[in-house]
Amino acid sequence: MKLSVEILDHIFSFLGLNNLETLRACSEDPVLSPIVERHLFYSLIVSINHRWVDPYYTFKPDMLSKLVSDNPRILYHVRLLRIDIQREADGPFEEFAKTLVKFPVLEYIVLTASNSQDSATWPDVFRAALEDRLNLPTIKGVHLIGKHFPLSLFDKCKNMKKLCLLASHGGEGQDLFEIQPKLRSLTMCTGNISPPFLAWIKLNIKELQSLKCGLALSEGQKLLSEFLGVCSESLKELDINLAETSCKIYFFSFDGHTLTYTR
Repeated sequence: MKLSVEILDHIFSFLGLNNLETLRACSEDPVLSPIVERHLFYSLIVSINHRWVDPYYTFKPDMLSKLVSDNPRILYHVRLLRIDIQREADGPFEEFAKTLVKFPVLEYIVLTASNSQDSATWPDVFRAALEDRLNLPTIKGVHLIGKHFPLSLFDKCKNMKKLCLLASHGGEGQDLFEIQPKLRSLTMCTGNISPPFLAWIKLNIKELQSLKCGLALSEGQKLLSEFLGVCSESLKELDINLAETSCKIYFFSFDGHTLTYTR
């Protein structure tokens, strides 16, 4: 019996992010490749400044540039883009910026930076490209892992509905409150939030429907009280763990894809 393209596509949709090896193996088949491609490249990880990356899961900027140059269709498959920035900002930011602005339908952007990374050293061309993609009409959520992300990144991010903060987050930058994206979902695994960023969050959770917190009791009580004081009337889902210092957070579940973070 020959399965239709629709049935095969539905089957491959169940494999998701946790079965990339299987998807990659199926993509070697010339018949299956066009069907598998959409699921295989649903998510991409780009690593800036890493000396070594796993070529099956993570791309350096030059690898990614060649990939989309050889197969431009991939640009329309990527919905989740994770950008890992490590060590000093001496990597190929400008090269990656040229590729970043080509992704037309991103829905989630995950930014990770080591504690020693200072976003103030990011080249202007990279920052501009990142802000441009954060302003896409397709953007649904932003996930920040690390600290010292500038508030100015969200100047034009009016379409964002989900925000996830993991690990220490300084929230450096000016008090920029011009854009209010009306967040629907907020996930937190950090109690270290600067006053400007906390104020920005409180302005944008007046219509919040889902709040998930995994915080130590000592750092979570005050934050939780402040948030509930703003969004208690609109809230529909509340998931709180204030008893332990460790937490497991589900970034999101979308089209069968789930990405988790454990501290």
